[in-house]
Amino acid sequence: MQEPEAPMVALVLEKNFGEQLTSIVKRGEAWVVASPGNTEVASRLIAEGYHITTFRRPDNFVPESTGAGMLENIELHHGKYSRSPPYGRLEVYGAELNDEFRRELESYDFREFAVKANHFEARK
Repeated sequence: MQEPEAPMVALVLEKNFGEQLTSIVKRGEAWVVASPGNTEVASRLIAEGYHITTFRRPDNFVPESTGAGMLENIELHHGKYSRSPPYGRLEVYGAELNDEFRRELESYDFREFAVKANHFEARK
């Protein structure tokens, strides 16, 4: 018997992601950087019952650093002490998998990484 796949959380750091968010939230929960287009779509999807958290884009925004900095909050809300089963996959949009981001992901037990055409994935 095949074990079910771990839940997925998406981290969207792209300020013009907008309607693309619709297909993402059908597969899992999402954390999305606030911007006019992202917030409008997120608000609509939240009203439809999807689980989305928006967060403020810092003044010194660097996607990879901001993404690495968000992991503690994501782990708090979706990790083993908050969910059963906990999330085991993270899809990141709008950032590259650089050394800093990878090290931070590894500190949260992510071990497998795959770079895709428009995002990267990390798995525990």
